[in-house]
Amino acid sequence: MDVVSNNNTTRLDVGSDQSLLEAMRAAGLQVASSCETGSCGTCRIRVQEGKVVYKGKGLTAEEQKKEMLCCVDRGEGHTVVELGV
Repeated sequence: MDVVSNNNTTRLDVGSDQSLLEAMRAAGLQVASSCETGSCGTCRIRVQEGKVVYKGKGLTAEEQKKEMLCCVDRGEGHTVVELGV
């Protein structure tokens, strides 16, 4: 998965064996999280563009239209997210 921030200043390659949360932290980004199992919604991040595979239970169907949980949900291919949500 290739992730680009909405302001195009941060680009991350997320390995198949890591979460977006892990990749963001490895890049030195501060990301709030709590359960890290997709249940609480603390690590939600706004999705600007791209397809997401939802694995967590912490977002409603309506929230899934514009957000993902970076601890467990997975973007497919090129995904643009808004950092700091």
